[in-house]
Amino acid sequence: MPNTQGFWSFTLFTSFRNRHKTVKILLVNARWDPAAEVWSADSDDIPGLATEAESVEALMQKLKVMVPELLEINGWPDEDEVAFELLLRRFETARRQAA
Repeated sequence: MPNTQGFWSFTLFTSFRNRHKTVKILLVNARWDPAAEVWSADSDDIPGLATEAESVEALMQKLKVMVPELLEINGWPDEDEVAFELLLRRFETARRQAA
């Protein structure tokens, strides 16, 4: 919904209820690097996370291994599952066709 300045705003949910407890959703940011032709990812929520992959699918597979490992190294409380959200950012340009 637009605010009074004409900008759109939204709320990012960073937790949810699961089996009568609140679960924090960790945020992972990924950006496309056109020079290297890879997706690079990092996170303010997961200390030490820095990785890259040639596709989003390959990146997600790496994150499914790395996120729990890094959380364990950093003393995160033991949980069977860790919820994380991958936020992608890729900029492109498009040319208009001449009329």
